[in-house]
Amino acid sequence: MTSLLVVRLRGTANMRRDVAASLERLRLLRRYTATIVPNTKDYLGLLRSSSAFVAWCEADKGTVLKLLRERGRLVGSKPVTDRWAQGAGFKDLEDLASKVAEGSVDLRHVHGVKPFFRLHPPLKGLKKSANKHYRAGGLLAENPELPKIVERMV
Repeated sequence: MTSLLVVRLRGTANMRRDVAASLERLRLLRRYTATIVPNTKDYLGLLRSSSAFVAWCEADKGTVLKLLRERGRLVGSKPVTDRWAQGAGFKDLEDLASKVAEGSVDLRHVHGVKPFFRLHPPLKGLKKSANKHYRAGGLLAENPELPKIVERMV
């Protein structure tokens, strides 16, 4: 089972209550926040219900590693480091990133790590509309181009 990288691209304007509740359960409380969730039917249901506000794709090791190194935070807003990862039972951050990407470890269950990432707006802006689904020429919903966008947001 793999993991999914989820990024919230839109704010709270004109949001239904059920969508707001879905985004809360995903820990995506603000615009330009990201999280990594397991690829299960339950999470896919949450993502589909909030697809007008988020984009997602399968998480790869390189993107997860970059997010952990540059945007990962521990409780107390301290950065995630290799030293911390060794103390948490992993070889290093690469080991943690590969296990998170393949879905054998969930960030919510790793003690001390915040299960979301605060990102910058993308450098040089969003190239497509953040109001349309990917299949309609936008960025939302399932989007295989999301890792490139996240690289510009880290």
